[in-house]
Amino acid sequence: MKKILTVVFLWAALLSAKTIIVDINDNTNLSSIQAGISSSLNGDTVLVKPGTYFENIQFYTKRICLTSSDGPESTII
Repeated sequence: MKKILTVVFLWAALLSAKTIIVDINDNTNLSSIQAGISSSLNGDTVLVKPGTYFENIQFYTKRICLTSSDGPESTII
């Protein structure tokens, strides 16, 4: 029974996960990586558009995916 509850809980968490877009060049999205991380919940993805981001980031205790939309060569922190 414990395994079934765990699977159901994990499945529900995956279904509610969202992608947060960070784009330094677009005012319609978040413009800092830290703002994206701060607004995320466990299981979310913070997708960072190309650019150079002059900031320090803290994940705190969040279990999220932080990734670049075009690869590490195009996004610099």
